[in-house]
Amino acid sequence: MTPINSLVSDLELDKEMIDCLKNRSLEQKFLYLDDGANFYYQAYNKPTTPLPVDFSTEDYYDLVAGQFKKKQRFALVSLGCGDASSEKVMLKRLKKEGYNFTYFGVDSSRQMLDLAVNNLAELKIDNQFLCADLVSEDFRDEIEQLTDDFDCRGFLFLGGTISNVNQTNIIDSLYSILKKNDLLFLDIRIRNSLDNSEDLQLFNFYAKYLSDKKMAQWLISPLRNVGIDPSCGKLSLEMVKEKSIGAILFKFFFLFNKKFVIRLRNEVIHFLPEERVELLHIRAYYPDNLTSFFKEHDFKLVQSKTNKEIRDGFFVYQKIS
Repeated sequence: MTPINSLVSDLELDKEMIDCLKNRSLEQKFLYLDDGANFYYQAYNKPTTPLPVDFSTEDYYDLVAGQFKKKQRFALVSLGCGDASSEKVMLKRLKKEGYNFTYFGVDSSRQMLDLAVNNLAELKIDNQFLCADLVSEDFRDEIEQLTDDFDCRGFLFLGGTISNVNQTNIIDSLYSILKKNDLLFLDIRIRNSLDNSEDLQLFNFYAKYLSDKKMAQWLISPLRNVGIDPSCGKLSLEMVKEKSIGAILFKFFFLFNKKFVIRLRNEVIHFLPEERVELLHIRAYYPDNLTSFFKEHDFKLVQSKTNKEIRDGFFVYQKIS
């Protein structure tokens, strides 16, 4: 079985979780630790979740394969790869058609990477897996060293993962990770317009998560794992506009209705009524504003494809400096 190189220790994760709880906002990765990875895929395969994009179709495949030449030796780095199901068929086809590449699956959840290793084993492609925080200096140094002798590099950011993290942090991190002429393949949920009625439709769509038992189980799992009783509060959702990137931000949070106290390692954390812990951020982007945002950080748009019916956008950016 392919080994997983971990750049994150359990002690570091524990300390980070404590800091997140103190700041009342969890980072995305804590949703996928322990049973969270399995809970996620159980919840995702439900009618209430967005339609998955089929990257094996000709249009999507060409957007990726068309950026590379078969004589090139290239690295495909999947950021937040999860179980790698999004790119599996595409990777199989790239190998079948004779492309010379190595796949690097990167995720902050060891549990997700275990699923990815098993999922891709049958393809018998050159691959490596890294358990790492995407915005860390350790990851930046490691991926630079691992991919230094490749002719070119492409970074996959699929499944709307980029929408779950702080936008200014991730764009500056991407700028530092990618070199000049590197490619970024971005799959996101889009807004078809800037109209308020469009945003309300999206809000109503995501509000269904609150009543979906499997989705709720997944969202609350990080709190349950540290000993917080779900009966001491409820899941809630709010919508916020982020005009600088033309996005609507949907915040899922746990709102306490009674006092609750937990102890983690040597830390005691008090939660009071009406306090909340943010659990998950999801964004939908207006494409023109998003491209302007990337342009301001020295990324140019190479190609794009949007599907208004399922509100999905696939964008190919290239770093120009």
